[in-house]
Amino acid sequence: MKSLEDAIAEQQYTLELIPQLEAVYFCPDMKGLVVYRVTRNDAVKLADHTPDGEFLEEKFRYRKPGAGMIFRASIDFDIDLTKSWMIGDRDEDEKAAKAAGVNFMPAEIWHMRFTPGMYEIRQATQSQLEFLEGINLN
Repeated sequence: MKSLEDAIAEQQYTLELIPQLEAVYFCPDMKGLVVYRVTRNDAVKLADHTPDGEFLEEKFRYRKPGAGMIFRASIDFDIDLTKSWMIGDRDEDEKAAKAAGVNFMPAEIWHMRFTPGMYEIRQATQSQLEFLEGINLN
């Protein structure tokens, strides 16, 4: 297990590696009741739900497959979720995207989008291809 400080430092390093990102959200507790927003300069504990979490629908929990972090980011940055994409490598990622109404793409398609023959190995949908290529195929 890593400390909270180590987790924050790891997220800040991610922000250094990917300058297009403005923030990273993470949920350090297994119940999904707490979320942190990490920026290059700080980390803020944004929310604590009810202590026992009894009244919180699974969909709104911060730990995936709950979509709480996605909803929080959409509020913080005025994001239109219907035009957004989530890239993930786990079943929980896809479930969180679905719960938030966000388009989803498996990480392997994202990572290998320029590999010749990739789409013959792993089928990409038309909307995924349009997103990857930045064009509308219709």
